[in-house]
Amino acid sequence: MNPGSDMSLDQLKNWNKDLVNAARADKICAGYTDQNNITWGNRDTDIINLSGVCTLIALGVVTGNQTWRDQNNIDHVMTPTDLVTLAGGLAYYAKLCYVTSWTHKANIDAFDNINDLLNYDINTGWPG
Repeated sequence: MNPGSDMSLDQLKNWNKDLVNAARADKICAGYTDQNNITWGNRDTDIINLSGVCTLIALGVVTGNQTWRDQNNIDHVMTPTDLVTLAGGLAYYAKLCYVTSWTHKANIDAFDNINDLLNYDINTGWPG
């Protein structure tokens, strides 16, 4: 469906909120870039694997350095603390993406005319 005069305001709002959901998923899945400018995978499988290792770290099963692969398939030797910090960074980045999407959706819901909504840019404000 393309936005236009054949859509009601409510239909256009729903269409835009679907676009926001897609943009959020794209931003999260594009990966998280840490303070060392390394981009890490942030897809469901990446999160599941890292969460599993962090659980093993918390249980004391994993105590030594581990090799973890970034989004560009480059191996990095990381301490348990590094891995837990990475997990926190990935989670915080995803949280920021969700907060941005919620802001966009609230802004979309606040529009009371189609023309203003058609000019609204959902591509601004996302975390980098």
